[in-house]
Amino acid sequence: MLLKEIELFSYRLPFSAPVALPGGILTHREGMLVAVHAGDGQIAWGEASPLPGFSNELLDSVADRAHGLAAELRGKPLGQVRRYLGPGKAIPPSLYFALQSALDALAARETGLLVHEFLHPGAPDMVRLCRLLDGDAATRIDGVRQAVASGCLVVKLKVGRGTLETDIDVVGEITGLLPPGSRLRLDANRAWILDDALQFCRALPPACVEYLEEPVKDYRQIPVIQDATGIACAVDETLQQLGRCAELKAAGASDPEENALRSVVERAGALVWKPSLCLPPRLLNINTRAPLVLSGAYESGVGTAAILSYAAALSGRNVAAGVDTYSRLASDVLDVPLSLSCSEVSLVVMEQARATVQTARLKRL
Repeated sequence: MLLKEIELFSYRLPFSAPVALPGGILTHREGMLVAVHAGDGQIAWGEASPLPGFSNELLDSVADRAHGLAAELRGKPLGQVRRYLGPGKAIPPSLYFALQSALDALAARETGLLVHEFLHPGAPDMVRLCRLLDGDAATRIDGVRQAVASGCLVVKLKVGRGTLETDIDVVGEITGLLPPGSRLRLDANRAWILDDALQFCRALPPACVEYLEEPVKDYRQIPVIQDATGIACAVDETLQQLGRCAELKAAGASDPEENALRSVVERAGALVWKPSLCLPPRLLNINTRAPLVLSGAYESGVGTAAILSYAAALSGRNVAAGVDTYSRLASDVLDVPLSLSCSEVSLVVMEQARATVQTARLKRL
């Protein structure tokens, strides 16, 4: 099967409430969808949506790179194009994710399988979900009650945005609300210095904490926290930094921090991978057996559904996917929006919804 054409479309979707990110306050999510056309008439969609404040690339530059790749890859066998997306290619993470997920969908259809089955025979058809809790103390606690009522057993709590004492109190109250078997993920987004992170970890009930994500400003101190407290620490921004080392190498440059980044990532208790923001860990030569947690970055339903397929294929059913950022969108590009308010989702349903892109809601580039 040959790659016939690649079409590019931009979208602009409102958030249900403003979202505060390092890049500023966002009221809309802007991104790009990639439609990959095969020679037999099949079409698969992928999403390339850099996130302001996190991504190095801008949407316009991603679109320019996509146009160049479309001209380069047009007419080539799909298998050859999939192999093209290997190590050493200077492709921005968001565009890599869009092309890879669309090509995986086409290859899966050719074999009569869904994406997760094609990538990993025996992968589960259901994926557990993690609920994201943000806002003030009362909002986060109310969010836990709602999550528990819906049967969700994995919740993620943002910390590090108020006082240390408030965070410790909120975590204590939340753990008292969680039913047996629940897991709590905590994310500080590099908010603390080492002493504050240690004080926070020593106040945690370790039995129900799955991990603490990016606790300190200096990523090199993450192993110190794990060793001193026994609390597993996850890497997200640090993994993205390591991913940028691979991007630099592909462009003929290097990062003097690569060895330090790799050492911390390989010792982390979990890897949080956002495909829109970081190249796949398999391309980064990471030596680890830590769980891989798939996570979203406010993608539309196209990217979110693809992330869930990768979660099933790469992490299985027991590692909950963190795609609750999707719930912050007030509308979608899909005719059938994803339903993610439950504790787990069917990938059959997700793949069906992913194919219902409404081009009337898009702007062709």
